[in-house]
Amino acid sequence: TGKLIPEININLLRAGLLLGLSANPYSLEPRLGFSLFNAIFLNTGYAFPIHRDKYFKGVTFGIQFNIAPKRSKFYDHMKIM
Repeated sequence: TGKLIPEININLLRAGLLLGLSANPYSLEPRLGFSLFNAIFLNTGYAFPIHRDKYFKGVTFGIQFNIAPKRSKFYDHMKIM
């Protein structure tokens, strides 16, 4: 059976490097990763359990695809030198 787990994320993105922290009712997870033109985020982290039951503990990996409208200022502009 599936279970819906709410989660909150805070990310800092500088020069393609992604630093973040996520929290859910079971764990806190610091993350490190990188971004490809703000379109794809690849990250890894370690989940530290909050409670005694350790359902969420260990190394994690994530991929996020960001989809925004064509005229959005969300994506970085590619600079060709």
